[in-house]
Order: sequence, then structure tokens, then C-alpha cells
Amino acid sequence: MLESEVDSSPKIIDPLDKTIGSMCSHKDVPKESGCYHYLRSHESKPHYIETGITESFSIHNRLDDSGFCIKSTRDASQHFSKSQITTWAYYSNLSESFANPKQVDLLANLPQAGSVISCRYYLRSNQLCVHRKVNSEPLQVFDYPYRSDLLILPLMRCFLGPLIYRVSKSERGTSEMVVPDIRDPVSSQFALPLFEKRRAHVLQQRENNMIIDSQDRCAKAYSFVGGNYDDNSIFWLDRSSKLLLCYDYKAPNGEKWRTRLKNHRSESI
Repeated sequence: MLESEVDSSPKIIDPLDKTIGSMCSHKDVPKESGCYHYLRSHESKPHYIETGITESFSIHNRLDDSGFCIKSTRDASQHFSKSQITTWAYYSNLSESFANPKQVDLLANLPQAGSVISCRYYLRSNQLCVHRKVNSEPLQVFDYPYRSDLLILPLMRCFLGPLIYRVSKSERGTSEMVVPDIRDPVSSQFALPLFEKRRAHVLQQRENNMIIDSQDRCAKAYSFVGGNYDDNSIFWLDRSSKLLLCYDYKAPNGEKWRTRLKNHRSESI
């Protein structure tokens, strides 16, 4: 979305309103797409099994090639949560970092909580503005101070690789970032911003060749600490594009999780 559009006040958010996640000014055919699959293994079992949770993404240029949009959907409809969350991140030029969207739309279908929540993050001067709506309740509006060095993570795995790389190159390998809070579907704070510090650094001597869709991809390992991730988590980034290919982490209950990219298509491959 162009900056001039982002700087104007968005329309009132309605989960049925097509202005949420609007892609009418973007090309139908994506220049890149893929899907992350979530796998899980109990501490006592050596192998991973599919959880039914997937996270697809597609990147679409604007019709006039002045910017792009990344759409990503986390589908846990086959999981016990039955939830589905979609985000749209809008960028005002083609070379923009994934960590600096000018606007992020979020739509969450949460059957367990009996709610549909829509949310919009957008930047105006030195403010991060957030509009949130739950079902047919009145629109909520929040304003937060914003600094140019504050990174924005629109939840999904497709944003992680470039963001991890950027944090690893920052001073002391530490950056503060904004992440929508989706920890508790019934919370009154659901989808509102969390301000968190994250640390990242490359793990020396940790390179690997991974087979993604029958293609050999050179990957480099990174540590990314903060939020749900500790020093035991390992993130494998494509050495050239910095796209996240795979990561492993251990949950507090001892379960081991792995998320792996599949069905990746890109104009550059």
C-alpha cells in the first residue's frame, strides 16, 4: 500500500468488510509462495509427526510495481484450537525490508472463543496506530509511540528469516520489535501489540544443505532468542535469500517442534 494511502485514516474495520486485507491493487499471480508445515515430537519419541497446522504465504507486487503485499494464513482448523489467522503486510516500495511494513491487517477466526477479530496496524508520523474490532462490538482505537528502529513482525514464519538476519546485524545483535499478541484467544488483549526485545546471532560452523522440494538449498543456522524461543532453538535460513527454511524449538512441556518449508515457488529460483 502506498504511503499516501497508509497515512489516511483507514475505514472502520468490519470482519466482513473487504477493505481488510484488500488486494485489489495487487497482481493476482504471486512472485513467490510457499507453505510451512508444523511437526511435533514428544520428548521420548525420536520422530516428528504432522500436526495439521500449516502456514501458507504469497507475495504480490502492486499493479504499478510501486510496492508489494505479503499474505499469510496460519490454518489450525485441523488442530484442537480450530483457529485460522490471516495477515496482510503492505510495503510501499519493492526493495523494502520485511521488517518495515507500512500497514498490517489481521483477521482471526477463533471458534473456541466464539469470536472473529479484525485488527489493523498502521504508521502515522511517530505513532503506531492500532484499530481492533471483535464481532459486532464497537471499534477500539489505540495509539503507541513508534521509533524508526522498532521492527514489526506480522506473526508469520515467512517474515522470520529476513528479520532474524537483520537483528543479527544490529548493534549487539539485539532489537526491539512489535508482535501481535495471539497467546490467549479469549484475552481482551488478543491481537494487540507486544513490545519485545529479541536477540539473534549466526551459529558459527553451522551450515547445512537442505532438500526443499527436491532442490538442494544451502542453509546457515542462527540463534533467535525472545518470546517463545530460547537458546535451544535453531533457525535455518537460506544463505542467499535469508528466507526461513526450517527451525526447531522445544516447548516448556518437553515437546519438540519443527517447522519446515514446502511447496516453495519463486521467480528467483
